[in-house]
Amino acid sequence: MAVYKKGGSSEMFLAISLNNLRVAFLTFIFGAFYMIGTIFLVIYNGIMVGTFQYFFFQQGLLLSSSLTIWLHGTLEISGIIIGAGAGITMGKGLVFPGTYSRLQSFMLSARKGFRILLGIVPVIVLAAIIESFMTRYTEMPDFLKAALIFISLAFVLGYFVWYPIMKARKGFEEEEKEILLPVMENFIIETKTIKSNGEIFRDIFLYYKKEFGKLFRVAFGLGILFSACIYFLPKLGIFGNSEEYHYAYRDWFFAVQFLNYSKFPMLFPINTVFMSLIFVNAFKWFRKHLDAKEFSAPQKNNSGLFDFLKTFLVLFLLQSVFFMDGGLSFLVFMIATPFLLMWITTSLLFRVDLMQAFSVALKSINISFSKSYGLFFILCFTGMIYFFLIDSPLVYFYYEIINWNLNLEYELVREIVLFLMLITSYLLFGLVIPIFLFGTGLLYFSLSEIDEAAGLSQTIQLFAERLKERRKR
Repeated sequence: MAVYKKGGSSEMFLAISLNNLRVAFLTFIFGAFYMIGTIFLVIYNGIMVGTFQYFFFQQGLLLSSSLTIWLHGTLEISGIIIGAGAGITMGKGLVFPGTYSRLQSFMLSARKGFRILLGIVPVIVLAAIIESFMTRYTEMPDFLKAALIFISLAFVLGYFVWYPIMKARKGFEEEEKEILLPVMENFIIETKTIKSNGEIFRDIFLYYKKEFGKLFRVAFGLGILFSACIYFLPKLGIFGNSEEYHYAYRDWFFAVQFLNYSKFPMLFPINTVFMSLIFVNAFKWFRKHLDAKEFSAPQKNNSGLFDFLKTFLVLFLLQSVFFMDGGLSFLVFMIATPFLLMWITTSLLFRVDLMQAFSVALKSINISFSKSYGLFFILCFTGMIYFFLIDSPLVYFYYEIINWNLNLEYELVREIVLFLMLITSYLLFGLVIPIFLFGTGLLYFSLSEIDEAAGLSQTIQLFAERLKERRKR
């Protein structure tokens, strides 16, 4: 049980939270494989837990280990099981499409499943808090451990089992509204409408789906270019030792080494340029779908370079936080990022310099902190799914296939695989960044309508004109 006492509590909490969320998200996202992937991961993790417990049983420590492990495991394992339920909910749309097309059915079921997944995030984080700050006290009296386990179990059964049953029997004040899927051929982003974060989240992926081909091609092309820079520059003796950088690639799947600028300073300018190019290109396509002419009009005077420089400067400030200590950098990043993203977005949207856009961004965030940060956290969880996918057994399996089928020296095969891993990492970053950009853009229009009610005023004016015309008749 001494394993729970190793390391600092804060560092342990962050690592455990990320790992548990990774497992829950993987369990969910594998539901996209017709539910089979989710079922496989549940069985896989069940065998792991059972084997772990049986080991202590063999050592005559079943009771002691159970009271220690399930102190946090009650919430942790319950969260993963509910995450599996979310994955099966998502996969159900593929297996049983009903009267929808299979893609439409999947879009609806994925939304339902994701809502379930978001509901377990606080539970998993709470389990990490218990594991990091309480489980380490293995000398705690058994009755106290048992009491905390019972309270955790009562909470899970009460909130996720009993309460939904009672709610369903009692009935709901409002029936759940049917989700309408807009026509994708003429998809227009409304700029004068107040939308909930759920509606914004839906529109993000409707647009993302429409422009995915362009986003993928740009991210893949830039991924190859920047991967080549990171791969070959150290070999030429530029920016550090080659072996040191190549060893770091193995840990990139958690994006830890990717943003570890204090250890790998070369990554700081390269990543900033890469992200800036992705931002500017994605925003160019985003503008085309806006219903307001003043925003959707093509850019003039070749302002692409100016947009890049503005974006680079803000991202330079944002990424500089990763030179801080791990816990502090994470905290500053979570607090500062929503504003900095809004700063970039308003600057690109209105084609103004950063000084002018600063006040607009600050005013927008102040309209609703809860809406701004709520959407940002939702997008963070979504982004994490992308990176957890690459840490899945399937990806390692594909790399093993490459290894098996290349009849080359081991070191050469290793270099090829490492280079492919680099490209994959950059490709994922290139696909995740537009999600935050689209979300921030849609959020700005919603916040602006809350503050100025331009759309409402326009509707009232139109109604008054029609009423006046009717009276004339």
